[in-house]
Amino acid sequence: MSAPRWSDPGVHVAPAGVPPERVGPIGTERTVAVCRLGEHPTKASLLDGLADALDLPEWFGRNWDALADSLCDLPRPTVLLIDGLGRLDDAVAATLLEVAVRAAWDKRRGPATLSVVLTDELA
Repeated sequence: MSAPRWSDPGVHVAPAGVPPERVGPIGTERTVAVCRLGEHPTKASLLDGLADALDLPEWFGRNWDALADSLCDLPRPTVLLIDGLGRLDDAVAATLLEVAVRAAWDKRRGPATLSVVLTDELA
């Protein structure tokens, strides 16, 4: 069985210590968005970082439902790299993973696939 490509739909975990810039190859036909979480990330800082990384509109609601809708409505195939998941509160991390998995496999996405790659450069 071959290893998944980072751009395959779904949620992937990069090896510990690999920074987002070293994850690849991804391909040029995809939008690549990088969200780096700070030293002590919160749900609010996570949602702000995702809004910035994905260039979500100002009216983005900064809650889990709004994130799920936004991830399902991305206009192009997207690889979202999230660095620092291990620094999040367990409940926030679990909810993020649930939202990401559902969005990556949502049948409404059509050809605009979503791949979420989790890295933890400081691990």
